[in-house]
Amino acid sequence: MLSCNPKEWRRHLDGCAFLIQAAGINGFSGKEEQALFWCFARMDVCGGLISEEETIIPIHNWRPSGMSCIEASQMFLSSAKTNFDFFTNYTVYLCAQVLGVLFGTKSPHTCTSCQCMADEDGNSYINQWREVFGHAEQWYENRPSQMKPIFTIATTSDSGRNQPFPTVLYGNGDASGFREPALPYVRPPVASAKTKDSRAFQEAIQKSVLWHARQICAISASNAHHGCWTNALQPLWIAGKVMSHHSEHTAIVETLVRIERETGWATAWRVEDLKDFWGDYDNDDEADMAMDCAR
Repeated sequence: MLSCNPKEWRRHLDGCAFLIQAAGINGFSGKEEQALFWCFARMDVCGGLISEEETIIPIHNWRPSGMSCIEASQMFLSSAKTNFDFFTNYTVYLCAQVLGVLFGTKSPHTCTSCQCMADEDGNSYINQWREVFGHAEQWYENRPSQMKPIFTIATTSDSGRNQPFPTVLYGNGDASGFREPALPYVRPPVASAKTKDSRAFQEAIQKSVLWHARQICAISASNAHHGCWTNALQPLWIAGKVMSHHSEHTAIVETLVRIERETGWATAWRVEDLKDFWGDYDNDDEADMAMDCAR
C-alpha cells in the first residue's frame, strides 16, 4: 500500500474484500475476526475517498445479515460508555455510509433486513443524506469523554493570518475520528429538491459546512498522533476544497507536507490536486517554492 500509487489502492484491496466476504466476516463477528474487519474497513474507506466510489464491501455486509442499519447504529451508540474501541469503529461505519450515499448505486440492494432502502421518488438522495446526517448528529451527542477535545483555542483576528485554524487538541489519536462523521456536513447534497422543507433544510446545513471543514483542518494541524495523521489525508482533501483564503491553503499544505515527512505516508499527490483546484499558483516554479517553504 505504501509503495504503490495511492490511486491504485482499490485494486489491491479487492482480493482481501472477496476473502473477507466469503468467510462471512463482518464488523460484529467478535474477537480477531472483528478486529481484522475493521482494520480492512479503514483502508476500504480511505480507498473509496481517493477514487470517489462506495466501499468495496457494501455497507449492508458490514453487519450480520439479520441486523438492520438502525440496529447496528443502536449497538454502536450503546457501546459509548463500555467499549471505547468499538465506538470508534462507528466513525468508520458512518464514513462508509456517506460514501454509499454519494457514490453508491441508485437501486436498492437485496438485503431484506435493512430498513434504509432507497426511495422511488426524486428526493431519494436527499432523504438518504438526511438519514446519514441524523446518525452523525447522534454520534456527536453520544460520544464519550475520550472523544472530546482537551481544550480548544479559537483563532483571533491578530493570529488569523499566521494561524487560520483554531487549536483543537485531543488526548488520543482515536478521538480525531471526529473528522469522519463531519464529512456529511462538508459534502451536503446538491440542490435538487423542490419542496420548501427540503430547501430550508439544505440552507441550514450549508451554514455549517465551513465550520466543520475548519474543524477537520484544525484537528489535523493540532494533533501529531501518527494514527490520526494516516487517516487525515482524504478528509483534508475534502475540507481543503471548501477553503478560499491563501493563508488557509498554506496551512493545509504545511500540514500535509509534515504528515509525509514524519510518517512516510504519501501526501504530495494530494497537495498537487488541491493546488490545481485552488488555482493559487501560476507556474510550477512558484508551486515548488511553496512546497520547499512548507518543508
